[in-house]
Amino acid sequence: MRLVALMQDQQSIDRFLRGIGQSTDFPPLAPARGPPYFTVPGSRGAKNAAALAPEPIDESP
Repeated sequence: MRLVALMQDQQSIDRFLRGIGQSTDFPPLAPARGPPYFTVPGSRGAKNAAALAPEPIDESP
């Protein structure tokens, strides 16, 4: 593959996309998804949630 053209003008981009039969509309935004859910191998979900928590920092002098 090689770069043939670089278009930055919105009217040119729309005309090109219409010419090749593509939509010029922006795709709809999908709703945000939740954070990933990690489990420890051999665990049963939230049962071992404490195993995933970070250890407290020792602040003693």
